[in-house]
Amino acid sequence: LQNGHHAYFVELKYVKPSASDQEVEACYQQSVPQLQQYATSHSFAQECQAHDWTLHLVSLVVRGWKMARLEEIYLHK
Repeated sequence: LQNGHHAYFVELKYVKPSASDQEVEACYQQSVPQLQQYATSHSFAQECQAHDWTLHLVSLVVRGWKMARLEEIYLHK
């Protein structure tokens, strides 16, 4: 990256400590299209282009006090 400017969208999902792995996965699956929708919104896309930002989409699912899943999501162009 030439200029090192980055922008981050983080979608944080919380599940109870007793949540199953399937519930964690369901929250993660919900976050993917949400992040993609935010990232492709007209105003945000223009802002990123205007500032030459590299956009990072991050999904974080927390179970109780512990991180259950952390993934960077990539836009398909």
